[in-house]
Amino acid sequence: MSLDFYCCLQITSEGLGHIGRSLKSLVHLKKLKLSFTGCFQITDTGLYYIREGLESLSCLKNLSLGLSQLPQITDCGVLYISHRLKTFPFLDQIELLLSSCRRVTDEGLRYISQDLKYLTKIQGVRLFCFELRKITDLSLLALGESLKGLHTLGDLDLDFGHCLRATDEGLGGLSKNLKELGSLEYIRMNFSDRRQIMD
Repeated sequence: MSLDFYCCLQITSEGLGHIGRSLKSLVHLKKLKLSFTGCFQITDTGLYYIREGLESLSCLKNLSLGLSQLPQITDCGVLYISHRLKTFPFLDQIELLLSSCRRVTDEGLRYISQDLKYLTKIQGVRLFCFELRKITDLSLLALGESLKGLHTLGDLDLDFGHCLRATDEGLGGLSKNLKELGSLEYIRMNFSDRRQIMD
């Protein structure tokens, strides 16, 4: 199932409540893509409603959540979503798009990192954190620690462009842990226009 509400400026958290309640009846759903990019009125409450809807989807294998350009989303909203990840025993593809959610900090990325490590059958991870200007090396180090235990991971796509507080130290810590991923077949990492990373 795929629902895309790109830049629907009148959609609020209440609308996500309707979607969350509908998801509860789709117990055999294997693929879900939801995009709310640019829906500026959505708050953490909306992500809580989505989390409640995800509770029933124990057969889910592919999850994509487009949450970019949501200026009201905080680390709390990220926590609602990330804690649900570890309850999907069959999940093999995860995509989280958080670009330009400028209130998200290292704490939010730590939540994601902590829960990614439970996805022991995951094959593909896409995490887009473009222009999260509050995150630092702590996010990269935490992500590296969680990724090194994902021994089935074959496809990794990370975007930390315009994350201006990240430095060589964070990139080095992330890269060091990638060598543990013997199953990795494809990797893309974007760190463009990060002034603290030296050429």
